[in-house]
Amino acid sequence: MSNVSSVELEPGFRGTVTGITRAGYSQRATVEIKKADGRTVASTTLVGKGENVPMTQEVNPALPAYAFGPFAEPMTVKVTIEFATDGQHFKRSKEVAPVTVIKKPDESSPQTYVVSTLLSEDSTDNDFNDCIISIFQYK
Repeated sequence: MSNVSSVELEPGFRGTVTGITRAGYSQRATVEIKKADGRTVASTTLVGKGENVPMTQEVNPALPAYAFGPFAEPMTVKVTIEFATDGQHFKRSKEVAPVTVIKKPDESSPQTYVVSTLLSEDSTDNDFNDCIISIFQYK
């Protein structure tokens, strides 16, 4: 298990990053989009607290998702998930590396879809469902 997870974005793909919380503690997911040289070109922070609560952007709680792309070159989405028992002092959560599913084009759907899901644990019950981040890409 790592403390930082990343997902590759291929050129031409666009998509969204969303999150849901399933925990009593405050959850925070820092999302960074990086170029191949490691430089951050975009970022946001998703926040939330509660059981089955959609996360929102910290800078604008009216936005439940972060949209990205398309990009002309390969990029990486880096996600760092943290929790706070008191709502203020955040610590890194344990994370499971992204689980990715790819749906290639076929006769019924000419698009490619990629969904990557990150799971995190903020305590000791090890259910890895306290903050769930989904990165959805399509082209």
